[in-house]
Amino acid sequence: MTRNKLIAVVLSAVAVVGLAGAGAYVMMNNKEDSNASQAASTPTDPMAGMDHSMNSMNKELEGLQGDAFDEKFLSLMVEHHAGAVDMAQYTKDDAKHEELRTLSRAIISDQNKEIAQMRSWAKQWGYAFTEPDQKKITMMSETLKGKSGDELDKQFITDMSIHHNGAIEMAMLARSNAKHQELKDFAQRIIDAQTKEVGDMTMWAAQWGYQLEDNENNPHKNM
Repeated sequence: MTRNKLIAVVLSAVAVVGLAGAGAYVMMNNKEDSNASQAASTPTDPMAGMDHSMNSMNKELEGLQGDAFDEKFLSLMVEHHAGAVDMAQYTKDDAKHEELRTLSRAIISDQNKEIAQMRSWAKQWGYAFTEPDQKKITMMSETLKGKSGDELDKQFITDMSIHHNGAIEMAMLARSNAKHQELKDFAQRIIDAQTKEVGDMTMWAAQWGYQLEDNENNPHKNM
């Protein structure tokens, strides 16, 4: 994602939550489950292995309808949620600001419940289910590792805002292309909840003096 594209994402979300003065940015957080996977790869390019990117997920869904869409959406959104849960592990206790610690715990709780619900639907509807790729999940948190204080909080807001934006885009596809009404309703809940969270994070970033568009550690730049 280029810097201009990233700024455009912020401005579009500002329009959604404009009355609150909150712009939109999309964030993502992910904590590494396995030291082994970290040791196995030490990429010099923070974009290495980022096949889980929001763009690639959306491309996998484009053009699908009905059962084909629902089956693919469930697998992809479970992996996407798992990335958010993993990222939030970094900030649930260690973020500088209580607001981010509270948000991170809510993300872990809410998205774990949604993962369970999506797995249940996949089984109920007889879909093949692709388990999340742990390497991709770990890569979602790469830029959070080793950070603390304002540096961690700023990076978390940057990454989780981008991550939420990806979920919102996927959910918008589900509203029109999903077969099951349960998924359409679920998609609308994602849009509502994560748009609000993006607005909250952008408002906090402004209050705390963070210039997100200037964050050179953004793992999604040029995607």
